[in-house]
Amino acid sequence: ASLNGGIQADFSEQTMKFDFKTKIDDSNFAVSLGLKNFSQPAYTFDIGVNTLDLDRYLATDYAKRLQDDALPFDFSALKNMNLHGKFRSNAFKLAKLATSNFYSEIKADQSTLLIEPISARLYNGTTTGSLGITTGDSNTITLKQKLNGVQLDTLLADFIPGEARLKGKGNLTLDLSASGENMGTIRKTLSGSANLAQIGRA
Repeated sequence: ASLNGGIQADFSEQTMKFDFKTKIDDSNFAVSLGLKNFSQPAYTFDIGVNTLDLDRYLATDYAKRLQDDALPFDFSALKNMNLHGKFRSNAFKLAKLATSNFYSEIKADQSTLLIEPISARLYNGTTTGSLGITTGDSNTITLKQKLNGVQLDTLLADFIPGEARLKGKGNLTLDLSASGENMGTIRKTLSGSANLAQIGRA
């Protein structure tokens, strides 16, 4: 990996900014990081990358680990975090979900993490929505997502191996929430709606 950039700092105003470009494997990053107020830091970031496959860097058994009911769902670090930023990628992949034109805005403040919007092109369609996490007496997670005009057989083949039962394009709307301290309670409290509508055949 190589890194080129520079740092600007104003100690009287208690601000710092670090802009740099770097390449890691096939990914070319352009990054801007900011910091304001050294005693109670507020962080900003803007990250752009041509292509990023996060599955490449995750443990091969991470999906199996998520099935462990005892795995903690701990976001207590959010309580003292003040962060706001943007992330974009021409090609982004996570959990087998391959997207293009991915864009998200992330805000963490006062025990709440909100990623909104989450937008991208995927499976010949589009998606937009949000993901929220709130910490407190019980951690809560919410997911709202609308997938429009996606190729159903391709999507299902990636997540449910075997012959696809649905062909053509469709719309999928998710509105889900759950709460708990570990993955077991998260699964038990999962509720909401998932609506799928077929709109055409290939």
